[in-house]
Parts: sequence; C-alpha cells; structure tokens
Amino acid sequence: IMAEGGGNARNVPKFAIDDWDDFTQIVKQLVSNYDKARESYQTIIIDTTEALVSICEQKIAKRYGVLDVSMVQDAQKGNPNGYMLARTMFKNQINALTRHGFTVVFISHEMVDTDYTDPFTGDKYEKIMPFGSNKEKGSTRFVRDLCDFVVYTVPMGVDSDSGKTIYSKAICKETKNVFARSRYPMMQ
Repeated sequence: IMAEGGGNARNVPKFAIDDWDDFTQIVKQLVSNYDKARESYQTIIIDTTEALVSICEQKIAKRYGVLDVSMVQDAQKGNPNGYMLARTMFKNQINALTRHGFTVVFISHEMVDTDYTDPFTGDKYEKIMPFGSNKEKGSTRFVRDLCDFVVYTVPMGVDSDSGKTIYSKAICKETKNVFARSRYPMMQ
C-alpha cells in the first residue's frame, strides 16, 4: 500500500492511496473477501508509516473543520482529542488485517535522536530511531509501539567484483545506537 510515491522498485501488486477512504476501502476488500484475498496476499506492506499516519490525521482534521488534529479539541467545547481519534481509527484498520491473518509490515524513515538519554545510566548519545519516536504524543511513535517487531535494516552496498547488491543486515535487538526490539522476550 503506497501512501507515498517511490514504490516501483519491486514488481509486486501496488495500491496507491491518496486519502484515508482509499485505505479503508482496500482493507475492507481484503477482509470481506478474505479467502480469495489470502490466495494472492499474505503480507501487506505499508510504505511509509508516517505518510499513512498523516493521511489518517488529515481525515480527522477535515471531519472537525480544522487544519491539524492537534486543533480538534480546542476547536469547539466537547470535541474529543484528535490524536486519540486518529490512533483508534488507524489501529482498528490494522487490527482488521491482522485478525484475518495478514502480516502487516510498516516501512518507516529513520531519524537520529541527537540527544538520547539512556534511561538506566543517564548517558547522552546519538541513537537511530523510527521517524517520530522523539515525539511523545506523535502518532508514528504509537505505531512503533503497536508493532510486534521493530527491525532496523542496514544497507551493505554492492559487491565491487560482481556488481551484485549485497543483502542488507537486519538489527533485531536494541543496541546503544539503534532502536530495534521484539515484543517477545524469549525470541532472539
């Protein structure tokens, strides 16, 4: 599911979305025709997390006639928290996919937290994080925490002799300089 441009590197079925209704329509088609859909699709890749989150938040902002979800609650007395509405709406769609057995992979850009503080030692250093992780109220952080696995991939370049791409490395556990994790503590 292409929430932003640039998904043409792989020859797989792609669905470009421009708004939240496009996304919910795709989810509805996948789950309502589950048996047929599973013949063709087992894994749903969302490219990128932050683009889809933005599309979801735009839907909420538009519904309440404001420019940004942060303005929903202040726009009129009694309005709900716009971020909570967007997160619930987002999570409901992802849960619909996973309840039907689809694996959902989120692709996210990275950011470097230049002032990361180790919660145990208090030391400060740089750490590579999924985009938006430094915003405590940010919705992309919510998606990061929703995932069972967070994997950071490191490109390895091209073999100078053969000209072939070297497979990327995947970091699956948190290190001093990279955020990665599994929800399952027994899984290496």
